[in-house]
Amino acid sequence: MKRLSPRIIIALIILSLTFSCSNSGGSSAKSNTSSGLDSDSVTTMMLVTLGSRIMEMIFGSGNAPVLNDLVITSTDPTSITLSQPTLAKKGEPSPAVRAFIGISGNIMSYAGVIFNYQQGPIDVSQSGCVFEDLEPGTTYTIMVVAYNDNGFSVVQIMQRTSLIPPVLNSLSIGFSSSTSILLNQPTFATAGNPAPTVEAYIGYNDTITVSGSTVSNWLQGPTDVSMYSCQFWGLTPNETYKIIVVAENDEGYSVQQIIQSTSGIAPVLSSLSVSGYDTESITLARPTFSTAGNPAPTVQAYIGLTGSISVSGSVVSGSTLEGPIDVSAAGYQFGDLDIETSYTIIVVAQNNVGYSTRQIVQSTEGLPAAPVLNSLSISSSDSNSITIARPTFSTAGNPTPTVQAYIGYSSTILVSGSTVSGSLQGPVDVSTGAYQFSGLSANTAYRIIVVAQNSMGYSVQQIVQGTAGMAPVLNSLSVSSFDDTSITLAQPTFSTAGNPAPTVQAYIGNSSTISVSGSIVSGSLEGPVDVSTGGHQFGGLNGDTTYKIIVVAQNATGYSVQQINQSTAGIAPVLNSLSLSSFDDTSITLAQPTLSTAGNPAPTVRAYIGYNGIITVISGVAYGYLQDPVDVSAGGHQFSGLNDRTAYTIVVIARNSIGYSVQQINQSTENSPVAPVLRSLSISASDTSSITLAQPTFSTAGNPTPTVEAYIGYSGTITVSGSSVSGSLQGPVDVSAGGYQFSGLNTNTEYTIVVVAQNSAGYYVRQITQSTAGIAPVLDSLDISAFGSNSITIAQPTFTTAGSPVPSVTAYIGYNGTIGILYGTVYGFLQSHDVSTGAYQFSGLSTNMTYRIIVVAQNSAGYSVQEIVQSTSGVAPVLNDLVISSYDKDSITLARPTFSTAGNPAPTVTAYIGYTYTNVLLLRFKISVSGNTVSNALQSHDVSTGGYQFSNLVTGLSDGVSYTIIVVAENSYGYSVKQISQETKCQLCW
Repeated sequence: MKRLSPRIIIALIILSLTFSCSNSGGSSAKSNTSSGLDSDSVTTMMLVTLGSRIMEMIFGSGNAPVLNDLVITSTDPTSITLSQPTLAKKGEPSPAVRAFIGISGNIMSYAGVIFNYQQGPIDVSQSGCVFEDLEPGTTYTIMVVAYNDNGFSVVQIMQRTSLIPPVLNSLSIGFSSSTSILLNQPTFATAGNPAPTVEAYIGYNDTITVSGSTVSNWLQGPTDVSMYSCQFWGLTPNETYKIIVVAENDEGYSVQQIIQSTSGIAPVLSSLSVSGYDTESITLARPTFSTAGNPAPTVQAYIGLTGSISVSGSVVSGSTLEGPIDVSAAGYQFGDLDIETSYTIIVVAQNNVGYSTRQIVQSTEGLPAAPVLNSLSISSSDSNSITIARPTFSTAGNPTPTVQAYIGYSSTILVSGSTVSGSLQGPVDVSTGAYQFSGLSANTAYRIIVVAQNSMGYSVQQIVQGTAGMAPVLNSLSVSSFDDTSITLAQPTFSTAGNPAPTVQAYIGNSSTISVSGSIVSGSLEGPVDVSTGGHQFGGLNGDTTYKIIVVAQNATGYSVQQINQSTAGIAPVLNSLSLSSFDDTSITLAQPTLSTAGNPAPTVRAYIGYNGIITVISGVAYGYLQDPVDVSAGGHQFSGLNDRTAYTIVVIARNSIGYSVQQINQSTENSPVAPVLRSLSISASDTSSITLAQPTFSTAGNPTPTVEAYIGYSGTITVSGSSVSGSLQGPVDVSAGGYQFSGLNTNTEYTIVVVAQNSAGYYVRQITQSTAGIAPVLDSLDISAFGSNSITIAQPTFTTAGSPVPSVTAYIGYNGTIGILYGTVYGFLQSHDVSTGAYQFSGLSTNMTYRIIVVAQNSAGYSVQEIVQSTSGVAPVLNDLVISSYDKDSITLARPTFSTAGNPAPTVTAYIGYTYTNVLLLRFKISVSGNTVSNALQSHDVSTGGYQFSNLVTGLSDGVSYTIIVVAENSYGYSVKQISQETKCQLCW
């Protein structure tokens, strides 16, 4: 027998309160449709509604109803008319359908009960209703609840009683044939006032375009779809089409588009969302598509305990509790779940051409969970407005989070934890739809910050967009699925959306043949393919072959390039650098890890947390972690229950049957100050008048969250002293949330970009040189990211000077003593591979053999060479000379130590600091090392994954004193020791 449900306990309490409240007074109740309900009437009505709702849901049986999207038919300054709500699933028994209205941001729903409404409940089961006596110029939210004995469904729509631009929901396709495509009637997140025109156009996918609200190169249209669906006839068989819908009124416009083919095309799902949940059920909203697929795909949903259910390819395995459930036409309520339990819902859309999968995590009521936001996107922008699309989640959060958006000037608005400062507009509720920030200045760069927060924690995402020309900046790419003949690229996302909206085109080719120079791709097998509104499946590929996908986003202002490797055969995954989305005094939230090489078969991606200096990874296995490993293949994760003021390390291991990849990042919980440590900088694009800096990343994120500011100046003129930059031409520019394009530069000129990351605990400085003319590249020292008995993975090479034009970067491997290089040409190598955009795993190597990897970066202006030795057997590490990256009167920053021989297994790398000279009078004793033992050190720190800033020692570093830093790298086969001395002093004074 099932345990006593909390619903029954709550119901008894509510019923008792209901009867006591309803019998104790308030005889002057007003009409339900009045906006002036007195507090006693509202309380009584709320309790009666809540009590009857819960009692009805406890004892009933049958199916819960599921509502379709709502429709607003008209609006004026004092009223809003709601059309009769319709049901995607009627439910059994027939449901009651009630409507409520309240001020947006105040009205809310909880377990199907509406709070803080101004009018309602109104019976709308047989007709629509008019909400009257409203305030002019006010944004309202209408909520409709359909409920029966078995459950409930809640939907809502926003509308303003004065002029407001429309905001469209995602489009959907009803069906398609070899000569026709049916577009379902578009729906709205915000209906718009006055009622907008809604017009649809169709054209060839690679020809039709939209700029603002103007559509060009269409074949059919405009067709009025404000009240009806639309079927486009007379189409060509086996052709891919794009449908664009523009909703426009006097206040503004909204654009949505969808791709559909009259031939076979694989579907591509958009992110999933949860429309409701309680102690025993979770309701999945109807899945939507960026590419609808042809023939129409099956769309099936599964639910299981988080950590127990998984998907490989299109096959869901593990402990599925319910599924497959057909969700092609409507959402679905998964019922009879356990209270306070975390579940994962997986949706598989599949036809005979291919498939797409998505998943989302949600807990039943009672088990708190912090939300985790996906990347943001911009749906439209013009000279005085920017519209942010509705934010989506990889973890929905419990209780339901507030989701608030802010906008401000890109260089002024800031976020610290979950607190936003320097905003021009906000907070604005974007939990249920998109939002248009209007009244903005032309030719200005803005940053939008979204904070999702509940009682368990928060998640932050941000995106940069301009009301003037601005080059786009792509995030890392990802592969959503693949098999032996196809690879599906997920829809690319942006850290800077670009203005005007860029073209986003994808290409695929053999990994060793395809290449990109600037924004020009050569050697591709397929492409360009428009991926501006969805992913794309590249089909007809060869088995057991490694391919590279290149995406170029470009507008009139500039371009951005990203690429990813994927094989139709077995290939080890390669992780990108990690990042954090939030932290506080008891939790740290890891953003979803991304891959530069997706891996085949699809890897497990697990995260571990442990005390900094205790947690370690040996041969791809984590040791010394504090919490069970967490699957982060489909989303980020919040590690909670941590100690305040404590330094932690998060390790992520991506592994499949071919190999593994490891990345880690350091972070302290709130109130424990720690200085940030930047990784090497990189340039994502350059031309004769601009240089684009890629978003800086961290090996130690820093606490509190650091400012990250970039400057550019002429090489030889721009200088940095401590954390102060002088002689810059542009800057400081905030690059904490994205890259930045420095434009208006001189042709044939060498520039240096300086980035300073700084918080109250300290700072870290990185710089990189780049020219707007031909300049030879200069490589940094190489790193080995993973190795095993028959494989070695070289991390993506980084640059001191990026080079112009963008150089080719090729890695060669051969037996140590046999491989060599002469005038830039490598001889005696066994394998070679392009490593310009990511790491690479050399596999099929011999066990117990020492190899040398040589990397050559080369362009028309010259070349640069770096080498590193690594063994597939046990070998002691050998350190390169140490480097001091910065110093001032009270701090010294050691750059990350590098190796001429990386060592196997991976060594511990510890840095110690102490006095260079003994001074008995001051009780200062010289630091020394004997073998691998260090004496008289003042402080030590793990520097295996990044440099470190020594500061704030027992009494602080003293000005004008010489200190020595000793680094010991050690594994089970031996050790290596290096040291360097530096005097603290104010560089401006010398």
